Amino acid sequence: MIYRSFGQTGKKISAISCGGMSFEDIDDADLCAELLNYAYDKGINYFDTAPVYFDGKSEQRFGLAFKEMKKHASKKPFYVATKSTGATPSDVRRDLETSLERMGLDHIDFFHVWWVVKPEWYHDRKSKGGIAEFTKIKEEGLAKHIVLSSHMTGDEMIPILNDYPFEGTLLGYSAANAPFREKRLQAASDKGLGVVVMNPLNGGLIPKNP
Repeated sequence: MIYRSFGQTGKKISAISCGGMSFEDIDDADLCAELLNYAYDKGINYFDTAPVYFDGKSEQRFGLAFKEMKKHASKKPFYVATKSTGATPSDVRRDLETSLERMGLDHIDFFHVWWVVKPEWYHDRKSKGGIAEFTKIKEEGLAKHIVLSSHMTGDEMIPILNDYPFEGTLLGYSAANAPFREKRLQAASDKGLGVVVMNPLNGGLIPKNP
């Protein structure tokens, strides 16, 4: 497995990560955990999910797998990413506490300000105190790094990246939309941020239409 530095966090992340948005059978908890542990055994150390995936079952399956991974974490660390769309402090805190409980963790490695589709969505959360709550959560040690997940363009995103000390960003990037995303990638690089790509095969559209 190839490992790369995630921005300036000091974390070394596997070039291929494991997302929790798709499972063959989410109702087969043991099968899901087996898949996640197989990924871990093969060297994947970055696991990404969200509270709403499969109505919470995704985080529960991750939690089941993490019970086994923790036995080896001292020699083979792994990192967990989850998210919140909360606009108010209580919303963000609720999402965090729910995720920690489901996954049996005492902290989240990469906590995402999630689903920022328009600049005004970010500013609305900021005005309501939600963004400040991420800072508080990090200060408490409940999240190690605060990152931004968004589908916006570079022109829309750069002011937001300059507004808050994000340590990384999650964005869709593939052969289908590369020109649309290049400016944002460059902005993240210029700031020394970590970057994780979602939908690299455009939700399966690319391999289905080679």
